[in-house]
Amino acid sequence: MNKFNYWKHGERSVMAHAAGVSLQTFSSIINRKLGVSLKRAKKLEDAAMKHLGKDISFIQWLTNRTSTHPAFNGKPRKE
Repeated sequence: MNKFNYWKHGERSVMAHAAGVSLQTFSSIINRKLGVSLKRAKKLEDAAMKHLGKDISFIQWLTNRTSTHPAFNGKPRKE
């Protein structure tokens, strides 16, 4: 599944706003370029469920670079 299938139009903006990050930062997270702290991972988990009804656990956010969850773009990194 690619980014055009998982994130519907406008959902990335909703997520960024709800989690208190810029759209650019959120894009860097889902494109595996930027790691996520535990605090931010929990905010992202809450925002995904509350605002979009998407079940993306904080562990998936915390390990976004290696996660196989379809919310993240590109191949998982091996770290």
